[in-house]
Amino acid sequence: MNWQKCIRCNVYFDQPNYLAMAELCPDCWVYLPHYKLKEGSIKTKESRLPHILKDITFNEALMYIVGNGLCLLIVAYYLWFK
Repeated sequence: MNWQKCIRCNVYFDQPNYLAMAELCPDCWVYLPHYKLKEGSIKTKESRLPHILKDITFNEALMYIVGNGLCLLIVAYYLWFK
């Protein structure tokens, strides 16, 4: 158990789980308002991907990866052997 100092009333208190109540003594914790969210109030966000990335097909992505890989192989060949 750890002795903690209440940040609201500056009283020392002993609490086994001192992180659960935001460094407030039990008396101050009761008087603070506790807000609860309604289940329908949480809004879902849209995807962060740009609109362009949503329109790319699998074949286009595969051709892009193969093309970049070939370019990297050519550069590596010239750097390694020449």
